[in-house]
Amino acid sequence: MALFRARLDGWESWRRLFRSLPAFEGLVRGILRQEGLPADGPVTAAGPGTNAVFRAGRAGELVVKIFAPPESGIDASGDFEAERYGLERAARLGVAAPVPRAAGVARDRYRFAYLVTAFQPGREAGAALRENGQMSGRERRAFVRRLRESLDRLSGPPLEEGETAALLRRRAEACRSPANRRWARLPASLQAQRLAWLRDNPAQDEAYVHGDVCGDNVLIAPDGRPVLIDFADAVAAPRCYDYPPILFDLFAFDPELCRLFRGTRPPEEFARDCLTGLFLHGFGQELLEAVCGRLLSCPLSSLDSFRPVAAAVCSLVG
Repeated sequence: MALFRARLDGWESWRRLFRSLPAFEGLVRGILRQEGLPADGPVTAAGPGTNAVFRAGRAGELVVKIFAPPESGIDASGDFEAERYGLERAARLGVAAPVPRAAGVARDRYRFAYLVTAFQPGREAGAALRENGQMSGRERRAFVRRLRESLDRLSGPPLEEGETAALLRRRAEACRSPANRRWARLPASLQAQRLAWLRDNPAQDEAYVHGDVCGDNVLIAPDGRPVLIDFADAVAAPRCYDYPPILFDLFAFDPELCRLFRGTRPPEEFARDCLTGLFLHGFGQELLEAVCGRLLSCPLSSLDSFRPVAAAVCSLVG
């Protein structure tokens, strides 16, 4: 008998169910039993997102992430491979991230890929950095320094060749492509300027990048370390690909944090890399809209050139 008994028929069915404990509890316990992990404790839904995430174990010490199958209307198989590789890479390189405990596929009513990790305690970094009094100036400076060190360590060694490296390269190419649907809302003139920028500012050497270092995807551990979570949007791209979500979401346009992250690099050079990362990014249009709203106080639709964006970013990091 199937452990997951609900019927999936496209995105709306998945959207209604992916946080449902009655729909997923049996499957979560079955995965834990299959992996020889504690399956007799409470199971609770954990966090928003696209995939189904639950805390489990005898005392909530495990996190089970179940990826959306094709019947959900989205095929998350690439996300599963990217996240599995990211967690393993982080563990190998000594980068703070949830410790992987198991990975596999549950062949139930549907084919569910899953990851099991140790639960990682900590505060969401975005909220902690924004709220007055949560972190001292010394703690904020230490956080930025340690985050840069973690990202440098994660992206430093070259990608191991194989199917996962090929997947991460295909993703980067899809993000860069003029056909990327997330950039499709740009007016034709701005789309042409974006492509001209990428042509005139060629990408740096390929690296492994997390892809979504935003306020929700970095935790501050009890000992103050930044902990990276959710590697599902990783790509093979220049390191500057990670800069826009860090500056515009995690740091929420805070000039002090942005300048600390820039370090000793010249502001104009760093701002140029930020623009390159923005125009390469899979979520670049959404990030660009945030820049227009916060730094320019105008909608993206009112722009006829990216020059004001470049000037605003340079001022932010300078």
